[in-house]
Amino acid sequence: MIVSTDLDEAAKADASQTGRERGLVWEQEGIRVWARSWAEVIDEAEYRLNFVKERLGYAPSDELGLDYLRRAHAQFVPDSLRSTEPTS
Repeated sequence: MIVSTDLDEAAKADASQTGRERGLVWEQEGIRVWARSWAEVIDEAEYRLNFVKERLGYAPSDELGLDYLRRAHAQFVPDSLRSTEPTS
């Protein structure tokens, strides 16, 4: 997966080829390369979140989201968010 702020015209053309899934720029021997903009990645994530929220009635809180990040991706969480104690 290649993610960028914006794709140049050549990358946009590669990512929108007829007969391929949107964003798929190369496929050979079981290897797929995707090119997406951050806007596309975020839009798709929001779409999936809204689907889950609507279908399951699930509304995660900010604290639940932070708790997940602390557990699953602690090495990427800034020190200021590592504590489970409320900050003032």
